[in-house]
Amino acid sequence: MKDYEVMVEDINPCGGADRPRTEFIDVRCDDPVEWVRAHCRFPVREANENSDGDLVITAGDSFGLAARYTFSEC
Repeated sequence: MKDYEVMVEDINPCGGADRPRTEFIDVRCDDPVEWVRAHCRFPVREANENSDGDLVITAGDSFGLAARYTFSEC
């Protein structure tokens, strides 16, 4: 298993705060996409790598609510 620092951003498209609510958590898992599927209330929409090499997983519903998980390996 790998250890990750994960930045979780809860995104509300309208009527919410100007910026997403952000928190950092420590996660130990083999597959970050499966971890998000098991722990997020929304279905996974996409998984990409950012310019720093971190895995960014976006989950959301059809109403525009979303959560973004950025997995940085420790």
